[in-house]
Amino acid sequence: MKRNLLLFFTLVTAMLFLTTQTANAQACDGVTIDPISAPDIAPTDADGNNTACANGLEDAAYAQEGLPGASLPNVSYIIEFSNESPVEINETGMWNSVDKGLQPGDMVGVRAFTYDLDSINGSLNVAVSLCPTLDALFPDLMPCGEINSLAEGDPDNGDEPGLQTLGEALDLATALTGVVILSTDSAIAVLETLNETIMPLGLAVCFNYTEGYSVLITECEANPDDLDGDGISNADEDINGDGDLANDDTDGDGVPNAQDSDDDGDTIPTADELGLDTDDDGIPNFLDDNDNNDEFLTVEQVGQDADSDGIEDHVDLDIVGIYEQYILIAVYPNPTTTGVFTVDINQFNNIEIFNHIGQSVGFNQNGREISINQADKGLYFVKIYTQNETYITKLSIE
Repeated sequence: MKRNLLLFFTLVTAMLFLTTQTANAQACDGVTIDPISAPDIAPTDADGNNTACANGLEDAAYAQEGLPGASLPNVSYIIEFSNESPVEINETGMWNSVDKGLQPGDMVGVRAFTYDLDSINGSLNVAVSLCPTLDALFPDLMPCGEINSLAEGDPDNGDEPGLQTLGEALDLATALTGVVILSTDSAIAVLETLNETIMPLGLAVCFNYTEGYSVLITECEANPDDLDGDGISNADEDINGDGDLANDDTDGDGVPNAQDSDDDGDTIPTADELGLDTDDDGIPNFLDDNDNNDEFLTVEQVGQDADSDGIEDHVDLDIVGIYEQYILIAVYPNPTTTGVFTVDINQFNNIEIFNHIGQSVGFNQNGREISINQADKGLYFVKIYTQNETYITKLSIE
């Protein structure tokens, strides 16, 4: 009986190496993660289903701009495949259809998962100290080889000590349980089984996950000279002329121009902007995020006709009316190399910052000093609101 009891508590200890948070079971009730959906540029069929080509040409359209918010410190996307290829775990939500051997009719499922690697590593260190004794008493009870390998890492090959990713944590789960993880459901099942085992001790593995979305793999025929079918040859979408189509991405959305049906990210299909250079600046509209060279991004003016002349504002060189309310204002330094700048006005009520494709950008404010979060290089638009006026300026981060 004592041996069985010792084995039980030994197994409990081993299982704790996987815990994303060793905590009172009730504490897990508060673990949250924001919902996710497919990117807006992801292709769909006539029934509204998300689709991707078996030849991989549309894979990049599923690159997420970031990770969802969560109450635990670590978040990853888990991507599963109906053809039972191993799950993909990453921070982009992307996969390679060709590498995964996907065929028309296969399905891809994407979810996000939140967990806590720091607490896993704390348990892992305890496991390392226990392994010699447990191996001597109960050979093969615990996968000490895998535990020691994960704890030590391989610095010569860039593998840092300890668990660095959810994938490594699930590899250890497979070693402990013998369950091969081919889907998010099997990963969840392993953790839920673990919870059932350690629940009598008042402990639990704290984690949560989103419902996610599915993608249907379809057969796609592509013109090899115009991969995205936008009417512009691959050669003309090789903007820097280096022969590599993968590194030309005008709007920075992760989809190369040769595979992007909206090269400049202004919501107007590239095919609809062919042959146009409204402001005669030498940049064709399909590559220009400010078609008429005013103070506003094209994406902000699509569908607007301020002077009711039948010409949408983004291609109207004679706009009057609503834009007269904006007044230019200075910020300094401009350009900035840090994303930190000061507004040249003493008092204002609100401020908004947009990147070059019209997306709202987060920032911190300390009086007149503004610090842009995750300040990537590029062009930004800053709008400043006072009680009576609205000001605008362009800010460059170099």
